[in-house]
Amino acid sequence: MTADRERLERERDKFRRILNSIPAGVLQVSSDDGRILDMNPYANALFGLSEEELKGKVLLEFLFDESGQSLMDGRYCKSGKYECRLRSATGKMIDVLVSCDRIEFEGQIYPIYSIMDITTEREAQERLRNVNELLKMVNRILRHDMLNNLMIVIMGLEHYFEDGEDRLLDNSMRAAKRSVELIGSMKDLENFYMIGTNLREYHLEDVIRVITRNHFIDVDVEGKATVMADEALSSIFDNIISNSIKHGGATRVDIRIMNPDPDRIVVEVEDNGSGIKEKDRDKIFNEGFTTSKSKGMGMGLHLVERTMHRYGGSISVHDGKNGGAIFRLEFPASEKYANHS
Repeated sequence: MTADRERLERERDKFRRILNSIPAGVLQVSSDDGRILDMNPYANALFGLSEEELKGKVLLEFLFDESGQSLMDGRYCKSGKYECRLRSATGKMIDVLVSCDRIEFEGQIYPIYSIMDITTEREAQERLRNVNELLKMVNRILRHDMLNNLMIVIMGLEHYFEDGEDRLLDNSMRAAKRSVELIGSMKDLENFYMIGTNLREYHLEDVIRVITRNHFIDVDVEGKATVMADEALSSIFDNIISNSIKHGGATRVDIRIMNPDPDRIVVEVEDNGSGIKEKDRDKIFNEGFTTSKSKGMGMGLHLVERTMHRYGGSISVHDGKNGGAIFRLEFPASEKYANHS
């Protein structure tokens, strides 16, 4: 009997060592009320709680779906594998893969959960999607916009050599300049699509003041705030100011940085240009839409909106006080983002 007990203890010790070496959180849960009974050290690190703190907690209180809804639905074990989000002790939301099965131990049935952090895999998938979208966009630009411009240049020159009309040279020159602008916009495309998913704090007023040096109009910046973003942040404001000048004929832009409540930062970019027609406001953020008579790729504001969504924010356009346009950008406050991203 003693030998059997010693052998059982050795097997348990071996099993515990194996369990502790698994690079995933493994938790034993009560089948009665879903409370955590035991776990390995990786689970403690994942949840950000010690063994004493985690024991007795209901596991599903920590798990949420993609929309942020709790998985507490009266079921303590959803068999199989599924992806969801885990809220750690710090409030950080972590993408996880949950596997659940039931095992029999000493005459009782226990749900056993394995929870793996898949943040790195999710980021890799996002980067791959971005690469594919970037390739599609570049292909569209090369096949459509650049090809059209080159055809205008070629046809204009051919007719010029036949007829000698200066307007044909002017048309060719304008098409060539549009091609140069498209090539320059590739930098923005790379920023919007290829910047990584790891965000850091930026001082908005510093970013905006650097951008305004590139534009030869009056720009006034009022207020200060810190937001979570990446290198595409500068392209957002550069794009909005460029649109105000190019499409609205603006000669002045006023930028107001506000913190109306603890959860959000609001930036208003108001110009004194011609404004945006009401019929166009619902379309200006659509891919390919442009109000310009010269057909460009119409991607700037679409990419701005896409990037704001990636930051957890939003962008909208409104009438300005003096006939121009106001672009209103809302960012999560950096403290809120750090706790809930």
